[in-house]
Amino acid sequence: MPKKSKPKAALETAPEPQSVTDLAELETLCSEPVTVVVLLKGKPFRFTGRRLIPAEIKHVNLLLEAALPPMAAGKDGEAHYDANDPKFLERLEDNRRAARALALWRAFPVFRQEAVKANHAAVSDELKDVLDFIEHRKLEDDLLQQLFQAVNQRTVDARAYMGFTSGGTSPTS
Repeated sequence: MPKKSKPKAALETAPEPQSVTDLAELETLCSEPVTVVVLLKGKPFRFTGRRLIPAEIKHVNLLLEAALPPMAAGKDGEAHYDANDPKFLERLEDNRRAARALALWRAFPVFRQEAVKANHAAVSDELKDVLDFIEHRKLEDDLLQQLFQAVNQRTVDARAYMGFTSGGTSPTS
């Protein structure tokens, strides 16, 4: 009995695609709220936010990718990136935290509402003020990371309809 290829199996189980006839319909689907439920000290809490639009995620992605490690000479004499450089690691962490703060600020209204109530400078939307507001709250870092991951995860996947899957699997295997 011949083996069934993974892509064919994926195609068989994938729902029938719908035609996009109205961009507003697609925008409505993409702008549905993101609900995140986290357990904090054994109690469930629900946060409601939204996915970032392309113009917003651009700034988050630029922050995430901005820190490059310095070049160092290797034992073989060839230059390579020194990913263990302490200054690079500090810049990398600073950029990750700034990207996370910006994403949370834009995605979850609870942060902006609290800044307005506290008359914090973050309402100016300046990154340094937003970062200061979010990083200096008495909040668990894991909580902030869970919220960030929820709004930053990929939600679009066309692999099942394109005849291949991740992991280097060929359509004939």
